[in-house]
Amino acid sequence: MNEGKEYDKEKILLSSGVSVDIKVEKKVEVNKEEEEERINRYSSMRNTTSSVAAAGSNFFHSYRKIRQLEEERLGRMEEEYQKEKEKNEFNRQRESRIRSCQESTRRKSEKRKKKKLKRIQVKKKLSQ
Repeated sequence: MNEGKEYDKEKILLSSGVSVDIKVEKKVEVNKEEEEERINRYSSMRNTTSSVAAAGSNFFHSYRKIRQLEEERLGRMEEEYQKEKEKNEFNRQRESRIRSCQESTRRKSEKRKKKKLKRIQVKKKLSQ
């Protein structure tokens, strides 16, 4: 087995509001069978014979194996979809929280600046 490395770019939003691209390393063991399976992972499986249609008893085990593989393929697709959906929802909520925190920080900063400016103006009036 050969060991290969795959890299993905992932955007991360820092608490300061800055978006940073990072390189994520994935360790993948590559062999011929796994590579072929990975390429054909989501290609639909054609079942020309079913458990009864023009099939003898010797084809039932093949049919059952094909059906099992198809169910596993659909299960993997659903699982990956759910993971991606949860990740996107988490990032959306996190981004929303960061944006609201930045907004409140900005408003408080403006309030402090106004207060400071008002104090400076009062001091100038008193000194005149």
